[in-house]
Amino acid sequence: MRIIRYDRPLWSHNEYQVWANTLAKEFGGDEHPRVEQALHVAVASYRRSTWTAGYRLHSKVRDGSLESVVCAQRGGGLTWHGPGQLIVYPLVRLHPNQRSVRIWTECFACTAIEFIHKLGCDSTLATYDSKRPGIWVKNQKVASIGFSLQKGVLRGGLSINVCNNLSELDAYNACGLSQSDFTCVRDLLDDGGEGVTALHQKHYNALFHSFVSNVEKRFWPKLKRSGIR
Repeated sequence: MRIIRYDRPLWSHNEYQVWANTLAKEFGGDEHPRVEQALHVAVASYRRSTWTAGYRLHSKVRDGSLESVVCAQRGGGLTWHGPGQLIVYPLVRLHPNQRSVRIWTECFACTAIEFIHKLGCDSTLATYDSKRPGIWVKNQKVASIGFSLQKGVLRGGLSINVCNNLSELDAYNACGLSQSDFTCVRDLLDDGGEGVTALHQKHYNALFHSFVSNVEKRFWPKLKRSGIR
């Protein structure tokens, strides 16, 4: 499988939607795929504070119950994205025997744990909780996982709080949690996060390579047995 990287240091939710929807349309349906199989990966950060809602909350966004929230093509509830947070969004058309939510969830979880370890966090303290999807350190959430599998297309992915302003989370309860339930990599470091006060290209590169490494090395045998070649 080819892996195609998209560099998007800063983008808006609308720009992400255009990118994802355009690719998904080009992929075609299950019966008539129009492009060769490739894993498209975008690593980015939102240029402004943005709240997104999963499928089950779309009706509340449309009727105005949730103000200043946009609909996202994923499961789950409310999620915040903004400056200081890194996201990795893969987009790939999968054959029917490749659509394992469990395998992709494991891939995102291991990517997050490996990435925060690269930034200096003690990865032995980081755990994935399937009942509260995300990565937790000392009972605080540092990364969220949310994606969808529709018509054979995987989209969505992983967001990691690196050096964002956690007070931005006061507007709503993201994932049903209060702001005090979240943390970021900066606040977990023993040196007070002096090395991660802002996002740099090296952080984007590190996250991309962690994700690709987990797809190719750690999870490739599982995915290959599921039909990926």
